[in-house]
Amino acid sequence: MVMFESFSTFVTYVGDWVGSLQEPKEALQAELLFTVQSMNDMMAFLKPALSDDLQFRPFWPHTVSEADAVVEQLRMMAKAVLYGSRKDQAIIQAFLNHRGLHMLVSCLLSVRLSPSIKAQGWQSLCLVLQNVKDYTFDQLIQEEGAALNQLFSEPDLSVQEHLQSFVSALKTVCTRTSVESLRNLMTGDRDLPVFRRAVAYAAYEEALVRTQARNAQLSLWRTLKQNQELLCIALDIARSELPMLLCTLLRKNWLMMAQASMQHNESLFRVGAECEEDLWDFLGELLSLKLPEMAELISGMVVGSVVAHLSSLTSMKATANHWGIAFPNVEAISSGHLLDVLPSPSPFSRSCQSTASTASSSGEPSCLLVEFTACGLAGAAQAAELCAAPPPMSNDLNVSLTLRTVAIYARTLREIGIGCALMPIIELLLLPSVPSKQIDAMEQLAGGWVTEDSAIAFAEEFAARAMEDWALQPQIDDELSEEEKKTLLEQAKKHRDEYWQKELRTAAAMTGRNMVPNPFREAFLAMLDVTAGMSESLTFR
Repeated sequence: MVMFESFSTFVTYVGDWVGSLQEPKEALQAELLFTVQSMNDMMAFLKPALSDDLQFRPFWPHTVSEADAVVEQLRMMAKAVLYGSRKDQAIIQAFLNHRGLHMLVSCLLSVRLSPSIKAQGWQSLCLVLQNVKDYTFDQLIQEEGAALNQLFSEPDLSVQEHLQSFVSALKTVCTRTSVESLRNLMTGDRDLPVFRRAVAYAAYEEALVRTQARNAQLSLWRTLKQNQELLCIALDIARSELPMLLCTLLRKNWLMMAQASMQHNESLFRVGAECEEDLWDFLGELLSLKLPEMAELISGMVVGSVVAHLSSLTSMKATANHWGIAFPNVEAISSGHLLDVLPSPSPFSRSCQSTASTASSSGEPSCLLVEFTACGLAGAAQAAELCAAPPPMSNDLNVSLTLRTVAIYARTLREIGIGCALMPIIELLLLPSVPSKQIDAMEQLAGGWVTEDSAIAFAEEFAARAMEDWALQPQIDDELSEEEKKTLLEQAKKHRDEYWQKELRTAAAMTGRNMVPNPFREAFLAMLDVTAGMSESLTFR
């Protein structure tokens, strides 16, 4: 290894070496200069230049020319890694021996390096992560996963361009990491920083960042499903962070659309509407994972955020409420009862004792699933507490915006093939009589407090219906012909339609001491301008 007395001495060497690469006589001449020795020399130069250790102070870049030399070395190092990935594994081993990823991360987290050096550090990291061969990528994760954990735990994103690079690196790691390598991204305290960061940015204000983070999270979910221990860790992270983040974003979109409606601002309304629809698409993708815990979590969020708003329907007609129950808008409630009753998402300890899908398959009630439902409701309640109050608006406008959201939710469920998760809303809006506990649940949601046998049980109904729909979906074997697949899908659709039609007809005919007249039906049909006499002939779909 070449040794140098000072930074300037090495800069001169670097200038000569880089100069030989500027105008290669042949296309591959520059690549031919990438050797184990050249990698060792680059790393020997970069280690002191990028380190925050005071003993390397004489080697820190203090001038523009010295900073430019560091930038060039970072650029060439990334190229050398790509070359080694394709042609010479010994170069990769040299990079690993010098803890190359740790060196790059220390560069990105440094508070003293110039913006140009840190910008090149991000570019080099992204270039390496995105373009090395799969074997090399797994090798990097297995041997230097701790460096990425440090980066994802405490990134320095004070510069906007760095945020874009960070999210790009995050998405690449989530997309490319195999289930075998993923364990190397788990910390000693059983955390997954890469997943936690993908969750955190799923509700970011900037659309591009938000979309990349959601795609990263969905990719990682599919990998996590292959390892029960890691899946349990991810589910605990999701239940503690997702509800508050996504429910807050949902309410911000509602507020934007409400303000736009009152101001007759079509462009502003479209921005809020498109953001809301993107959010429902993301929730639909999460439901498509077919994880019972995720179904429970999202059902709690939907009931706490969307279904609670349906309480404003009954205020349209004073005679519609047969029990004298007032259903004010949940946003107008200033009490914090709901937060007192529900467990806070954060205290849940990480545990790998849960078994995904066991609750739904065994038919036994699961305390764990109840906790996920409660966390969804709690996140919706916390979002309602923290978000700005909506502007004063007419009840018609409030109800219209609520029903628009229900329609978007319905479309999302239909697109992912679990439309019958809407059954509780269908019953609430259309059936002449409903179980009294449904009305109790709506009263609780409007009043800001819940009990396990009413509001939480009502939310769990949504998840249970989704799981039933999953069970009715056929298992398609790739070896079947297209005609056989088509026939199987048609048979499954017919069976599914018959099943849910029977369920709804049975629900519509239910009578008994626990059934009560439905105050929401009359108000909802009145909105549709349907008279009570005509509504008796409506067919349920």
